[in-house]
Amino acid sequence: MGRRLPEHRVPGRGDRRAAPGAVRASGRPDQRARAGVLGERWAGAARGSDNVVYITLSTGIGGGAVVNGRLLLGMSGNAGEIGHIPVDTRYNLVCGCGFAGHWEAYASAKNIPGFFAAWREAADVRHVAFDPSSTRAIFTAARAEDPVALAFMEALGEMNARGISAVIVAYNPEVIVFDGPLARYYGDIVIRQMEPFIDRYLALPRLAVSDLAGQAPLLGAAAYALEAR
Repeated sequence: MGRRLPEHRVPGRGDRRAAPGAVRASGRPDQRARAGVLGERWAGAARGSDNVVYITLSTGIGGGAVVNGRLLLGMSGNAGEIGHIPVDTRYNLVCGCGFAGHWEAYASAKNIPGFFAAWREAADVRHVAFDPSSTRAIFTAARAEDPVALAFMEALGEMNARGISAVIVAYNPEVIVFDGPLARYYGDIVIRQMEPFIDRYLALPRLAVSDLAGQAPLLGAAAYALEAR
């Protein structure tokens, strides 16, 4: 059994204290998402949960998972590379890794405009009242209930739901926490659009947006260091 995290005030987080229960790991959580899941479990939306997945929606899509209180690292420390879950064989967009159909190629902040272009061509959408090359503009239009943006959000929601459905059956989490700029600014839209399409083979976990203002990885690194003492 791992050691229990001590009661410890988190700098800048008021009265937040370390969650009880140790996170056991066989190596260091070197990547931000691995540290982020510890931060959320220690002081954030997943506080006190032993089964958590943390997902970053940024220029890419990354993940970290705690299962039954254990931080998953994998053989080479790359467990949680969920952005490379295959989600599509229709558009066959190429991921930065060189393979086609990966979740990140459709739903990361960097690649959403490319997916919008492919979807627009397939749907024969000719007039667009916003900048289609800007992820921010696409989401802003969706928030303003632009019909084209909303139709695209449904397609994006399906892709996100495929990725999340795979995450759920792989890790069986109690809670999934979304972080990264895309989640912090537009998490309500992302969750609302994907939720109807998520498979219900297993129970739907709680879906939450991080409230740690991007500091989950830093707090997670601190939590890990305290637990390792």
